[in-house]
Amino acid sequence: MRLTCCIRYHTAAGESLDVVVAGQPTLMSWLADGWWSAQITTYRGARYHYRVMRAGSEIAAERTSRVTPDFAEGAGSVVDRWRQPDPADAALTSALFRNALQARHEDPVTGPPTGVIFTVLAPEVPPGLRPGIIGAGPALGDWDQAAVIPMQPAPFPWWRASVTADAGSLAGTEYKAVLLDGDGAIVLWEPGANRTLPPGLVRPVVVNDDRIGGSAGWRGAGVGIPVFSLRTARSVGVGQFTDLIPFVDWAADAGMSVVQLLPVNDTVKNHDWDDSYPYDVVSVSALHPMYLDLDDLGAPGITVEVSTARTELEAEPEVAYERVMDAKQRLGRRAYQEVKPSLGEDTAFAAFVDDEWEWLGPYSMWCLLRDRNGTAHHSSWGPHHRFDMATLQRMSSTASPEYDELQFHWWLQYQLHRQLAAAASHARRRGVSLKGDLPIGVSPTSVETWVHPRLFHLGAQAGAPPDAFAVRGQNWGFPTYDWEAMSRDGFAWWRDRFRVMARYVDAYRIDHVLGFFRIWEIPPHQVDGLLGRFRPCRPLTEDEVRAALGEVDLDRLLRPAIDVAMLKEVFAEAAPLLCQRFFTGTGDDLRLAVGGQRDLLDAIDGGALDGIAVDARPSIGRHLLDLAAGAILLRVGDGYQPRISWDATERYRRMTPAVRTAFDRMAADFFHHRHDRQWEEHGRRSLPAVLDATDMLACGEDLGMVPAMVPRVMNQLGLLSLEIERMPKTLGAWISDPAQAPYLSVVSPGTHDTSPLVEWWREDPEVSHRYWRQALGRPDPVPAEAGPDVIEAILRRHLASPAMLCIVPIADLIAVEGRLRRHDGLAERINQPADRYHRWSYRMHLTVETLAADTAFTARVRHLITDAAR
Repeated sequence: MRLTCCIRYHTAAGESLDVVVAGQPTLMSWLADGWWSAQITTYRGARYHYRVMRAGSEIAAERTSRVTPDFAEGAGSVVDRWRQPDPADAALTSALFRNALQARHEDPVTGPPTGVIFTVLAPEVPPGLRPGIIGAGPALGDWDQAAVIPMQPAPFPWWRASVTADAGSLAGTEYKAVLLDGDGAIVLWEPGANRTLPPGLVRPVVVNDDRIGGSAGWRGAGVGIPVFSLRTARSVGVGQFTDLIPFVDWAADAGMSVVQLLPVNDTVKNHDWDDSYPYDVVSVSALHPMYLDLDDLGAPGITVEVSTARTELEAEPEVAYERVMDAKQRLGRRAYQEVKPSLGEDTAFAAFVDDEWEWLGPYSMWCLLRDRNGTAHHSSWGPHHRFDMATLQRMSSTASPEYDELQFHWWLQYQLHRQLAAAASHARRRGVSLKGDLPIGVSPTSVETWVHPRLFHLGAQAGAPPDAFAVRGQNWGFPTYDWEAMSRDGFAWWRDRFRVMARYVDAYRIDHVLGFFRIWEIPPHQVDGLLGRFRPCRPLTEDEVRAALGEVDLDRLLRPAIDVAMLKEVFAEAAPLLCQRFFTGTGDDLRLAVGGQRDLLDAIDGGALDGIAVDARPSIGRHLLDLAAGAILLRVGDGYQPRISWDATERYRRMTPAVRTAFDRMAADFFHHRHDRQWEEHGRRSLPAVLDATDMLACGEDLGMVPAMVPRVMNQLGLLSLEIERMPKTLGAWISDPAQAPYLSVVSPGTHDTSPLVEWWREDPEVSHRYWRQALGRPDPVPAEAGPDVIEAILRRHLASPAMLCIVPIADLIAVEGRLRRHDGLAERINQPADRYHRWSYRMHLTVETLAADTAFTARVRHLITDAAR
């Protein structure tokens, strides 16, 4: 195919342009007025881009490539515009727009180009509008608004218009892109200079124009709610995937574009309350059985029992997790037995098993062995402690005694997939996208660590440094990723994970996105996040420590500062017994007799606190753990690292002022500067592997201790940040200002880890007073309670933000209506981050049907959103 490539680019003296097609550069010729042209021989579908050269070296290049058209005549021209990197493009051309917000309800125009084809990139055309082309000369309407050429939808995000004209007659023609209403009238002219066409075109011609200028960036609103928190007339003690359908209908009627969820993957390890933690996933592909709609299984034989279970479990104000799971598993198995005779004729079920076998087979075998052995700890499964494909093939044979149990898990996952896929499809038809949540880790006893142990550092524990919500840091217990091992097959594990996720959601939140730059890792012999260290890390050498601090006793810095007087102050009359059992050394320099916090807990479990009142033991155990975490310097391999929150240690308080200042300087450099380049390189390597797997809109939870380069890298990759007003990212700020949030961000008054606004207002009267005066600018008396008007003012402040998305937790949204709100804010708290064993049980106190029936409330929410031009 003979192709003429044209592009307009104003070069400086000594610069030239190349067009690079299928990796082969061709020098372009300068025409006039900034136009460059080249004729090449290539093939249909070849990728190409442009670059700027000076003295034989590339000085600029487009970051994205195009594809050569399919010209039926074997020759033609393309007119391109230089593609400036725009971080917003990744967001605006994502699945959020393609599948829901800008879903094409007309068949896209396709086929080989004929005549002159104008295309524009327009991913965010408002509802009821469409792009058009108008310009000089008869072929383009001669600037007559009545003769404007409407464009037709092409494959997203492009629009296309065909003009019958001689290519030569269009040389130098000026034109503009416009937006048209349903009657074809122009409602927006793009600003700036007219677009033009070059000379020397060979028909047919494809003009690849960039985005229409002049329109404000799309801004939308959404609501955050865990699936388990939904309550409908169909629910059985917990929200179900099918409950999303009426909830999405209400959200759409209220003017919202996104419903944000928490993770919905299977977390069942022990069949008890510990399994309610939605981030401790046992499979990154399997869905949680509690979300199963028992009435949607085609098993009428369980109808009466389902109704009975609904009556009992819906009487609970929260999720009674263990009872709910018992009912779902018991009745789910009954339903399976009822439909099992006809499964051989269910072609959709058979196709699901075939298509998903790579993860479904090992997952079902893991479930079987978990229940058979009474534990998810596969290290204790004897001959099955490592996954074996031959064993799976034997067990999944129809003649195997394990076959029926495996098939039950296949069928259960198929039903969950079917129900969630139906909810996602319904949401997209309503112009609403589901936004998922990507946990940063997996359970150490998961299917993933069993099948893919090489991809993880199995002895490590992921967590987070201390923050305002967890002063001892967090220890999530997840193994950390071995990114080097993952890279060897092109991050296939991640790509498979996202392929499954993209079926159901069009956007997702990356939990703890900082983990893609560096992860906070706690050694296996420690418990508190305080004793963690970064991976990757460049430890301090002994010479560096001594150069920073002078002649200090390193051995003392590596140990907590403990003496007899401190023990007496902390433990009172129990001090002598504890000193005898847990410490060695002299009175003014005691040392713990155990190696780490795990050893300390083991000693306590072994009876080391015998003789002490039972009710005092938890407090004493906690104080002992705090003492064990008191070293100011930690060993990392052959080097050293300052302990995070070093200035809160007794050892720090005992330093001289000069050494404290020197230590502050050393620690601040270590945590905030030393690793910047290393972490940036790590993030630029790992994040694109995740982001490029699908076109879902990616949002990063970037709260906490954020390295300076993270916002810049996220912005360049088109990754939305998370902006929480009460969790400011500016050092020393007491709140952040939603009006200052970047466009590529999600603003929210809270998350599942924070208290609802009603409770937050009560927590600290000084903060609420300051907020009333400074953030809301109110001179009148400060309300003791955050009534509906206070909540509305806070939500309006967020909705007015320039951020692309404003997501409001469901409890905060309902709180704007006095008739509907729940006055016990504590009951609406979803999670307590500092409590690893928190029970995730929050449910709406209203049914979705009640919300939908309250048209006044729905209209109020819609008005809040439309008043903010969202």
